[in-house]
Amino acid sequence: MIIKVIERMTIMKQLEQAISSRGIKKTWLCEQLGVNYSTLWRWINEGVKPREQHLDKIAKLFNVNKRQFFNEFYK
Repeated sequence: MIIKVIERMTIMKQLEQAISSRGIKKTWLCEQLGVNYSTLWRWINEGVKPREQHLDKIAKLFNVNKRQFFNEFYK
């Protein structure tokens, strides 16, 4: 259980890196996803798994392959 949370946190830290490397504001991303900032914070900092619809939107916004970027969530 703890290992899964750590793995999820690692993947969501990748999301945080993708946000900063593209110069995207987290508040803008939250608006695009229709979530509160606190939800995004929990995804990144607590390893909370986003809903699949949010993973789809994130992948589309970042123009990445969802299965590769979020591989851990699909095991």
